[in-house]
Amino acid sequence: MTESFEDETSAVDSDQTLDTGTGIEDFYIAMQQAREEQFKAYRAYAGSERYAKHLRSALSSFNETVELEVGDLVQWKTFLRN
Repeated sequence: MTESFEDETSAVDSDQTLDTGTGIEDFYIAMQQAREEQFKAYRAYAGSERYAKHLRSALSSFNETVELEVGDLVQWKTFLRN
């Protein structure tokens, strides 16, 4: 059952654009600025003494060997959740 529409109007014109309030360029600029702010915060953290301490702690936790047996309850190691 195919319907044929004879009129020249359509629900969406081919040259119609969605008005989002800002252009794609503005969105791209905002994303770039957010990314730069994240990098800036990471650079500040990576240069701190806390960062080295956290890396050592994460490595130590990662290298711990654990003997598991059936029925043991387990939990994620620190820094390895995602």
